Order: sequence, then C-alpha cells, then structure tokens
Amino acid sequence: MSALDFSSFDLAAFQSFTDLLLGGKKETKHGLRNARDRNQIGRIQRSALFFLEWLHLRHPVVCPNPVVGDEGAGAKIVMEYKVDPVTKRIYMYHPMLVVSEPFQNDKAPISETMIQDVRDEIFRRSDVDNLPAASKLKYLADPEMYSATNKYLYERRMFLVRAFKLTGARTEELYDLPLAVNSETLNTKELVLPTKKRRFAVSPRRFKVDLRDARLVSKYINARKHYQEFLAGRGVFYNKPDQFFLGANGTDLKKASLTKEFDRLCMGAGIVDTRSCLSMFRHRFITREIHARLLIRFANNPGLRNGVTPELRDDVCRDVLPLTGHAQIKSLWHYFDAEYNLMTSSSPYSEKLHAKAKLEALREDLTDMRYAERVRPHVNLSSKISELETEIDQLWADILSTDG
Repeated sequence: MSALDFSSFDLAAFQSFTDLLLGGKKETKHGLRNARDRNQIGRIQRSALFFLEWLHLRHPVVCPNPVVGDEGAGAKIVMEYKVDPVTKRIYMYHPMLVVSEPFQNDKAPISETMIQDVRDEIFRRSDVDNLPAASKLKYLADPEMYSATNKYLYERRMFLVRAFKLTGARTEELYDLPLAVNSETLNTKELVLPTKKRRFAVSPRRFKVDLRDARLVSKYINARKHYQEFLAGRGVFYNKPDQFFLGANGTDLKKASLTKEFDRLCMGAGIVDTRSCLSMFRHRFITREIHARLLIRFANNPGLRNGVTPELRDDVCRDVLPLTGHAQIKSLWHYFDAEYNLMTSSSPYSEKLHAKAKLEALREDLTDMRYAERVRPHVNLSSKISELETEIDQLWADILSTDG
C-alpha cells in the first residue's frame, strides 16, 4: 500500500489493507502458516475503523472529512451499527469485515502418555551423567553453578507441567502467578491465578488442591528459594526477585520463554505432530471439570443421560466458568458437547478416566523418585522404585484390558 493521509483512506484502501492482512505468512515449526487467523484479522480491521471514526470526531483538523460512519454521515466507508443479542453491545458491521472462523474441534486433550513423555524428557535433560557435548563444557567450566541451575530448572519445568494440569491456565496467567499468595499453598490448599484476556479486570481464580499437589507447589517454591540463595552467595542477583519463575543464572525470564521451552521439551520427547501442546492442557482441564460435574448430575438424575438439554449444558458450563477465565458460557459449549457425547456413549469411560489419573500420579511420583535417587546417591530408593513400577505395570494392564 502506498502512503495515504487519514482523510484519503477510502473503501479501495480498506480492501488493500484487508488483502495485506489476509496474505501475510510466517515460518513455524510446522512449516509456512498464515501470519494471522481470521479472528485476529477481524479485530485488526475493526480497530482501524474505530480509530478513523474517533480521529474525525476528536481531531477534525487532522482528519476533516469523515472516513467511517453511517449512511447519513457522508462517510467514505459506510457502516451499519448492530446490537449483539447476547452481550447487548453495539458493534460495527460491513460486508468487507472478515468473519470469525467457525469452531473446529481439532484438538484433543493432552494424553497421560504425552505428559509422561514430556516428564521423561525433563528428567533426561537433567541427567548430568549423560550430558550433550555443549552442556558438558558448561559443567566442566563451573560444576557447582551448573548443578545448582540444573536442579532449579528441573523443578521449574516439572512445576509447569503440574500447574498446567491443575489449572488449565493460559501461559500468561502462569507467568504472572503471584509469589506471596502461592507461597502459602500448604496452608491454604489453594493455587491462585490471575485471569487474562479479558477486557476488564476480574478477580483472581482460586483452585483447590489436595495435600499432595500442595506439597508439589511448596517443593518448587523451596527450590526457587534455594537457587536464589545460591546465586546470592555467588554475588548474582535478580532484577525481578519477586517473579514467580526465575531465569537461569539470574537472567530475566520472558513470558515467551515458557512456551519456547515447552516446545523444545515436546520436540525432545518426539511430540512433533500436535498443533499446540499447551492449549491441549487447557482442553484436558476443561473437559475433566465438565466430566466431574456431569457425573454428579447423572448420579442425581440418571434420565439426563437420555439426551442433552440447553438447561443442563448451561448449568454445567456456568459451574465451570469461574475456573476457566472465559467471559461467556457459550465459549464452553463445544467442550460440553464433546464430553457429554463421550460419557453417554461409553459406559466404562468414567472408571477408566479415574484409573488413568491415578496412573499419571504414580508415574509422576516415580520420575521424581528416580531424580531424587540420582541427585542424592547416598539415599537408597531402589525398593520403593521397584514397588511403584510394579503398581504402575498392574494398573496399566488393567486399563488396557478395559480398552480391549
């Protein structure tokens, strides 16, 4: 597009602007993709039109001629103003505005196997006895610093997996976890998250956790504290000492680093065909919350299994909404529909889901026990590890038999 002053912007220029947005591409780990989805393009279009309308109304010297307005305003781009039937908000409509993409339920909840593969990769990366060449050089240059950083990174990565499981949070919500409040999780049995991606500020979300999960949160907090104390002893300090997640060697950790790190863990674990592993954690959390509430309602009224009603759907989604951070219950409808269909078409589904949750917890304990044995070789955990392995094998065999 050639440069235009604001008053010269017209329908043809808006079409060129839209074509530019639609044609953008970017390189990703899965190849060349559209730089923006249709939802994002629609938001950019509307923001540009709102700005041009505001500029003429507030700064007529800069933009003397109306560019955007209704039919009676003499504007170059004539808009209709409609009312959203749900939110009751007034919004702009024009045929050239890109419509949102219809929902496509092409993501599945992340599986227990995938989660364990990621944990195994975290363990592998922390194994000092089997370091790649570049890491061995760092270790040899300063074994004490490397070991301290390695221990902290193990706990940080494991905590991220646990937190995504427990909360289904968005990455930016975990990044901004308040340290002071969550340092008391052992006492409160709560994990407190901010809610992002909302137009107006809303109250933090509170997640009830059991004693086991509270201890795991506390374990990370202690690892974080010990790492800071180690670095302070070396004369290294953080620019943001109260940030929940710390970067290596005192560097600031950026929000994008959490996503990139998880992508690297997935690739190292051989998980390369999924569109977005982190969003699959969120999908997993939401469907399990809906599952739990449907179980209660089915127990109280077995007839609800005979067919879904809008009242049942909205009742369950309204109950789950405070945990997900969505603004409207209709954002949860597709999760509900998928889970309701699964639960009413497969009778052993719920029992198998509980067994898999138990299996996942046992595998997590086994990974942590193996790590503890490696970093504390004077402690013999071989018998406990063997018992856990036997229990896991038996539980997995039971699950496979019900699958068959």
